[in-house]
Amino acid sequence: PQEEWVAEQRYTDYYEPKIDSFLQANPSQAISYIDKVLKKYPEKDFLYIYKGMGFYKIDSFELAHKEFKKAMAKAGYESPAALGYSGWALAKMERYDEAISEFKKAVKTNSNYEYDLALVYEMKGDFQNAINYYEKEIDETQKLNPLQSRIDSNTVKYLAELRVKLGALKEKVK
Repeated sequence: PQEEWVAEQRYTDYYEPKIDSFLQANPSQAISYIDKVLKKYPEKDFLYIYKGMGFYKIDSFELAHKEFKKAMAKAGYESPAALGYSGWALAKMERYDEAISEFKKAVKTNSNYEYDLALVYEMKGDFQNAINYYEKEIDETQKLNPLQSRIDSNTVKYLAELRVKLGALKEKVK
């Protein structure tokens, strides 16, 4: 128990911040470092997500996708975050149907991914589905902020941008 606690603290206080720093400064170096950390902490499924993020940042989207899948296999479930990362890696490879499938699974437990779905549908050229998901995103955002007078300026700007985008897409499908 004491050794496990010390190991967990070392991971949280030392390795994770270092990985975060490497991912920002030098993703290739982060990938190598994560491989070393995985030898010490093979049970940490989130290390595979970090590694996938590193590959994503250097435009190695297929390798990123594989790491996100490894993370989910290691965890034993498909987390919305891992599905979202996987979805974006697939979208970058123009595998839109697979990306949409990942985001739809993520939306089942986290509605924040409706916006991602809208974007990918738009990238695919499926404007009607993009419109549907942008509308859902607007509705969800408004439900979270029911008193319009209390919505912060960032939310107001976000909703305005979504409405402009939605209007433009509706013009395309006419």
